[in-house]
Amino acid sequence: EIGEGKVICAGKVLTTNISLGKHVQINLDCTIGHDVIMADYATLAPGVHVSGCVHIGRRAYIGTGAVIINGTQKDPVVIGDDVVIGAGACVTKSISYGTWGGYPQNSLPFDDRKLSDTITEGPVSEDRFQGWSYPEIKEGKPTKYNWVVQNIENLHLGYKTDIGAFSYINAKHGVIIEDYVQIGSHCSLYSVSTIDGKTGPVKLKEGCRIGSHSVVMPGVTIGENAVIGAFSFVNRDIPPGVLAAGVPAKVIKG
Repeated sequence: EIGEGKVICAGKVLTTNISLGKHVQINLDCTIGHDVIMADYATLAPGVHVSGCVHIGRRAYIGTGAVIINGTQKDPVVIGDDVVIGAGACVTKSISYGTWGGYPQNSLPFDDRKLSDTITEGPVSEDRFQGWSYPEIKEGKPTKYNWVVQNIENLHLGYKTDIGAFSYINAKHGVIIEDYVQIGSHCSLYSVSTIDGKTGPVKLKEGCRIGSHSVVMPGVTIGENAVIGAFSFVNRDIPPGVLAAGVPAKVIKG
């Protein structure tokens, strides 16, 4: 499948079951293995080799001569939205965000997390994520899991996330959902409020969990492994590792 506006240069080898999004760029002498997904605006520089079962996120950039090893159907290697892979890197495991280089890949100095932080198994059982892959997200339309995003170009979705049915995400000013985040059904994440005009990015840090029917307001960061009780109204930052609930949400257990 090849989306509109793509650029495919000379010397390519593309195999089978490949999906290329809109305005994808594939430069000279690249190879792409089976069951690869390249989302909108992703770019391969010259001489990149992508093995089978790899998912490359929106606007991701893979530098000249980089190699991405293969994943599996149940556990593909995932390169997240806006990730940059430096020239000559060897990517051996999934990467959720940041700028990376080396053999094997390592975060460059201006990425504030170590490789081990990025690929930890997280607090959620791996069993529930067997066969997980990035969902197809279309502007203002329900995903196959029946949640909706507006302003999808400003959404950064991490690895092995779980978002419940009928949840709504307004990413006009940025929504960052890190790896292993769980969001219950009927939740709302707002980066802009039409009531008081407040704006700001919403950040859900790795492993945090948001209970059903909760609302997260603009500019709020929920810390790593924090838990938000159901039916909560979150209008201020929540520290890592705590339990918070209520209207407005307050820390009830540290």
